[in-house]
Amino acid sequence: SSGYDNPTSTAYSSDSFYAERVRLGNYLLASSQISQMETDKDFSLSDNNVAIPDGYKGNGKYVTNAADLEKPQIGDVRISWKYNGWKEVSLIAKISGDSFVSYTSEAGKNVNFVTEGNRTAAEMIEMMRNQDKLMKWLFRLFGFLLVFFGYLSVISPLTKLLSYVPILGNAVNFVFVLTLFLLSLVHTLLVILIAWFRYR
Repeated sequence: SSGYDNPTSTAYSSDSFYAERVRLGNYLLASSQISQMETDKDFSLSDNNVAIPDGYKGNGKYVTNAADLEKPQIGDVRISWKYNGWKEVSLIAKISGDSFVSYTSEAGKNVNFVTEGNRTAAEMIEMMRNQDKLMKWLFRLFGFLLVFFGYLSVISPLTKLLSYVPILGNAVNFVFVLTLFLLSLVHTLLVILIAWFRYR
């Protein structure tokens, strides 16, 4: 026995709460738009009247049953909240009644984008493009890794055998891995090129 047991359950679980009626001017934001608004501000207990359960105490931004937050013990509970503190909101969407719905672009993409601040249309479109570029390169990297590890799995029996050969085995394995890396890179670039021509 290690001398202690981890708790099998928690007194409180993580949860998210959204306001039901959030307005932008005379229009209501849809739930898909409210959920895009980041909870980026710490909720301060000292600035708000919070009912603290028996056995707990307030400590800065936490409600806790810990005797010392700097020295946590097994079974201690620490609860905190974050909220959205945006003062201004800008969005790209289509008005529908008293709310907003996704806007379908000429390219067939559904656009329903919310961001903080008073932004121009050009700024928001640039932000969306940057997000798309980031996601595009992340998917490309993921695809490259899939190809690379796929190639590695194919030759893994051979590299396993070569690992038993002193010095020479390590050198050959290095050459194999480097070759597969370059092959995977060419493979990935070829797929990207074909997709580029297909959709352009």
